[in-house]
Formats: sequence, structure tokens, C-alpha cells
Amino acid sequence: GGADEDQKGQISLAFEAIKSCNELSSNELDSRLKKRESSIEVRNRKEGVPLFHVGQVIQHKKAKWRGVIVGWAIDEAKTSGQLSRDRLTSLTTKQYEVSAAESDTATNEDGTPSMKATVKYTILVDMNDSSLLHLSKSISLESQEDLVPIDQPGLRRIQNHLIHQYFSKFDPNEGGHFAPNKVLKFVYPLDRFSNEGNEGIEESADPSSPDAKAKVSLSPELQHACEAITNGIQDIGHRLLPPVLELNKQQLNDDNGVASLASTLLSSLQSMSLENERGISSPSSPLDSAISSIKKLNQFYAKLIALEWSHDIHKKNEHTIDFKLGQTVKHKLFNFKGVVVAWDPKPHMDVSQWDGLQGVDNPNEKPFYHIRPDINDCIREFGGPRTWRYVCQDNLEPYDLKHGRIELEMELDEEEWGWDNENGWFAPSEEIRFMHAEDVGDNEEAIVETIQKLKDIISDCFLSVQGNGSITGLYSLDDLFCLLNSVGKLEDATTVQDMIKEVFKEFPDSSLRKQLDAGISELIEGKTKQA
Repeated sequence: GGADEDQKGQISLAFEAIKSCNELSSNELDSRLKKRESSIEVRNRKEGVPLFHVGQVIQHKKAKWRGVIVGWAIDEAKTSGQLSRDRLTSLTTKQYEVSAAESDTATNEDGTPSMKATVKYTILVDMNDSSLLHLSKSISLESQEDLVPIDQPGLRRIQNHLIHQYFSKFDPNEGGHFAPNKVLKFVYPLDRFSNEGNEGIEESADPSSPDAKAKVSLSPELQHACEAITNGIQDIGHRLLPPVLELNKQQLNDDNGVASLASTLLSSLQSMSLENERGISSPSSPLDSAISSIKKLNQFYAKLIALEWSHDIHKKNEHTIDFKLGQTVKHKLFNFKGVVVAWDPKPHMDVSQWDGLQGVDNPNEKPFYHIRPDINDCIREFGGPRTWRYVCQDNLEPYDLKHGRIELEMELDEEEWGWDNENGWFAPSEEIRFMHAEDVGDNEEAIVETIQKLKDIISDCFLSVQGNGSITGLYSLDDLFCLLNSVGKLEDATTVQDMIKEVFKEFPDSSLRKQLDAGISELIEGKTKQA
């Protein structure tokens, strides 16, 4: 009897779950239908129609951030007289007289207050604007009177992590807007961009498929731009090759069997050349080839900048460090073992209130280590595994593996980490050691010189793209803007946009470029005075 009762109970719970799902689906559909009916009714009015449309990119009048509209609604709950009184009440409930010029109260012919519709828009805020303006928000609800359209097409391609949930692609036509997905088209069928056909959406669902590529027809201008970019980046790759080959002759692998920095740079350049050669021999996808070439060059240049910047920062602070990369350590208070995989001269966040730091003087000024902890220790101390820990130097002490091995939740990357038999701990690659200003033997001077040579070559190439360099036959800024105006995927647009930014930031005087990069870094961190 007990088993039968349990079974009946489980069946009852299952039916309740199904019922809840049906109610949820029904409520969601009813909500969309009501919104659809409301949007149709509003759009068919003779007056009071919303000025902006779903998919349109706008700007806030005062705050100046940009965003794309994902929805709108009419707030008719109040009369305009009520709105006026609401604005007037502040510290008291007293009602004040308002002159006719100051009042926004509208009346009907019989003198009664009329209903004044307030249009509210739901907006996805551009994440770059939000960061630079210190807004800390990705979505906002705003009134129509606080918004203005963006006239410049180049400012309409915004970035927000929620865009893919609402839009199928960025459409460069009509100056640039985002194409609503099927749900938004259903809810707002009379909005301007909902009237567009679905062919572009269906094709953009899988642009990498052979059928989709075969349908793509490029204008002569775009075809020329794609070929110029692909060939130009291949030329840049060939110019970068000699310094890397020279460095690679000195050491193919380090003593621990991990690939040298030169070999990783060489691999990146070879990948860039192979990608371009595939693109040249594949006329069905010149746009994809151009995008991929730009992405490879962006990544290579970003790596050079990161190598140089990290090496310089850690070089200035190496005298403050007690533990080396790969060394095994133990937390003094929480008793977990771990491996040092990186360190920062100072923590990248406020750690003054963290557990375990109450006894440390001014922890925000102390070195901090990225630790890969022992999984068993974490289960014992924290109740579950942890991938990594961020630990103050004052709370660490050396740990000898003779007392017991360390078992990590995730093994260290074999391409970046080997084993140091002499010291009995993990051995980082030459690239990681160089970035943290640790000993790379006689290679340090050669690596520094090679990175500078590579940056000088790219600088000359970017100046030539501007029209101010010594190299002819590369692509131009016009080619990049032509490509940017034609791509439909936000990811691809961001790739091209990043390249354009790097070209614009390049100066003949490299010290000015360093100052600019430092200023941008300070600005992103909110240090406006230093920036």
C-alpha cells in the first residue's frame, strides 16, 4: 500500500508540474497577444504615435549613452494634470499654483483634463558607453522626451550582451539598425523594421553554411575591399616573419619541454598566412576571409602589446615578490595547498573587507597571487571544489611536495606548463615567465628587441593604411569602412571596428601611442584624473 501511495504522489506531482508549464506558456502567449494588440492600436492612431521603433538606435539627451530599443509601451494611467502635480510634490504635500506657460496640462473642449500618453521605451544600453560613463547598467527604461535619434550611421552599431536575444543581425541599410527577431516582429508588427522580409533572417541563422555563402553577392566595391584586406594582411604577415624566425633559431624549446615564446609567435603568423591563402583560393567567401584575416592580425598585435605591458609592470615590482610561478604554496589560515600560476603587484579590487585579511596591514597595497588549489583541501575547507583562489602574499608560505602531492580540479595546460625536476615544482612556459619578468636566461634581451621590431613593423603598416606610412599596396581605411558597413553579424563588426581603432590610434612617435594606451587604461578603471 505504501508503494502505491508513493507512486500516486509522484504522478500527482508530475501532473502539477505539467499544469504549471501549461499555465506559464499560456500566460506568456496571452501577454504577447495583449502587447501585440496594444501596439497595433497605438500605431493606428492619428496622433500620440511613438516616434521611435524597435531596433532603432537612439541616444539619451543628457547622459549621452547610446542604446537600441527592444520594446515600448504607453502609460495612460495619469492625466497630464496629475503628471504636473506629481512633478511639483517633493518635500511637502502642498499643491502649488503653476502658470499656464509652465503647466503641461492639456484639456478637452469641455475643459476637463485630457489623458496625456507617456511613451516609455525599454533600451539595451551600449556596454562601452555604460563603462566610460560609469553607469553600471545594461538595460534602461526611458521616456520619449529624453531620447533623440542618432544621425551618424557609424555610431549606430552598439554592443550589449543581450542583443542576440532580441535581434537577428545588424542591418547596415537605412543608415543602420538592428533587425528584430520573430518574437519582436510579432509583438510590434507595425514598427518600421518589423515590416522587413524574413529572408535575411533565415540566411543569417547559419551564415557559415555553404548554401548561405553561395547566395551572397558582393558589390564590386566590397569585393575589392575584401581582396585588398586579405592580401594586405598577408603582406603584413610576411613582413613580420623574419624577426620571429631569427628569434626562433635561438631556442626551439626550453629545458622543460614547453614551447618557446618564439615558436608560439611563429605559429600565430603561420596560422595568419594559411588563413589568407585559403581565403584567396576560395572566391565564394571573400568577406569571411577578410574578417578572419583581420581577427588574426588583431589577436597577434594584442598579444605583442600584452607581452610588453605585462613584462614592464612586473619588472618594476619583481623586488616585492616572495614566490615564483609554478611554486607550491600553502595558505597560513585556511590550510589549502596550491600552485602559483600568476601574480599581481596589487589586487585589482578592494580586498580590505575579505576574510583572512583583518590582520594584514593595508592589503590593497600588497602583492596578490592567483593560486590553483588542491581539490581535496577545498572540499575540506570550503565544502566543495574551487578552480582558483586569489591570495595575499602575507597569507602564503612555501609548501614542499615531499609532504604530499597536489591534486588540481583542472590540470594545467600542457602547452603552457611543464615540470621542473631540479626545484620539484611546476614549470611555466617562456611566455608566462617573460610576462611576469621571471628568468628566461639569455633570451630576455632578444625577446624585448623582437617585440619592439614587430610593433614597429605593424606601426608602419597601420600608418600606411592611414596614408601616412612608407608602405604601398596595403588596404586603406576606406576598405575597412566599406567592410564595416556591409557585415551583418555584431561579432564581425566588432572585429573590423577594433582594427579601425588601432589604425586611428597609431602615431609616428611611439611614446605618444604608449601615453594614449595608458590614458585609456586609466579611463576604463575610472581614474579620470590620471587619464
